[in-house]
Amino acid sequence: MGFGVRYVVPLVPDFLSRHPGVKLDLSLTDGVIDRLENRTDIAIRSGVLRDTPLKASKIWRAVALLWPRPPLSGELQYS
Repeated sequence: MGFGVRYVVPLVPDFLSRHPGVKLDLSLTDGVIDRLENRTDIAIRSGVLRDTPLKASKIWRAVALLWPRPPLSGELQYS
């Protein structure tokens, strides 16, 4: 839900004020949902897209960075 809370939710008030005729029912989850079964018009997912008949568009490129903590004395050996 981190993406939705951080990037989508802040945009909602402005979007609704610009489009007063739109009814928005926003549901955020970390799980994968069946869009057809749940009658969902738009879903934002991250990760590898599995084989699906649904249309997808890339809207974001995520970069994962790993910042390890400094090693404790004697924990790691470098040769």
